[in-house]
Amino acid sequence: MTDSAQDYTYEVTGIDSSGLATITMTSYDSLEYFTGMRVNASTTDSDVVRFVESRVENALEKWADQRATPSITVGSAAALRYRNRITNEEPDYNYLTQKSVPYETIDSDTITVDYTLTPLNDSEKAEVYSTLFSSRASLWNRLEEDDRLDSVLAGLNIPIGAHATWDASAEGSFDWSTDKISSRNVSNVERVSTGRYKVHFTNALPDTGYSAVCTTGSTDYSGNNSSPRNLSVMNRTTEYIEVICERSDDAVNEDNFYNSVLIVNVDDDRFDSYGINFKHQENFYFGDAITKKIQTILGKNDSDMAVYL
Repeated sequence: MTDSAQDYTYEVTGIDSSGLATITMTSYDSLEYFTGMRVNASTTDSDVVRFVESRVENALEKWADQRATPSITVGSAAALRYRNRITNEEPDYNYLTQKSVPYETIDSDTITVDYTLTPLNDSEKAEVYSTLFSSRASLWNRLEEDDRLDSVLAGLNIPIGAHATWDASAEGSFDWSTDKISSRNVSNVERVSTGRYKVHFTNALPDTGYSAVCTTGSTDYSGNNSSPRNLSVMNRTTEYIEVICERSDDAVNEDNFYNSVLIVNVDDDRFDSYGINFKHQENFYFGDAITKKIQTILGKNDSDMAVYL
């Protein structure tokens, strides 16, 4: 704590049988001030802090009186407590891997406080990571940005659905890597023939009992010599679903420019504990089993994982 440019620390040095705590306040230049506080079983650290703050003014007055009558000999070096104290700015550092340790440099006029950065040891790292966490939204978004969400879900054995939207107007030169509009849990859309496609899942579905919603086109086909286009399911497996785009009036296959397939997996009761936690818990603490599992899937140590997220 700091008050009137005087740094000080305090310590509860003892508690007698009646509940009277002795508190020693020490100034930056080693002057001491003693005070007492009545405590009981419900007293908290915050209560002690507030009490100490209420005694700061008295301590400063006491220390000021002591400093007003220095006992020095003319021609001798000034005592340490009469030097100016300068605290330099603490450098930026990665608190996940380092700690900042202050140290003093003393000359005839000045006490200068600087900082040195040292690596955390194993026990210090354990303490830091015991309270470190990432929110569900942050974790999900970071994995999605890195295109790792599907692989993490697969590594956790979490059954999920799928979604793919693509532009097939390139016809024979269709390429999923360039004609993809959006996707989830889809590794590739393969053009089998005109208007016919296989949507390959990144994570295989647990069975073929999923629901598929298919749409195509984004224009009005109701004019003369036109008809709505239909995107229908031709074949479904746990690895992929095959669909075909046809004109509704003459069943001619067509490479339409906007196709969408949504797969809904209804086997929620088959989610394991990892799946339930991943979907519903608000925060992912680094010490939790699921976060450790994700960390292993990503191939990162504690520090790398924290920086990654």
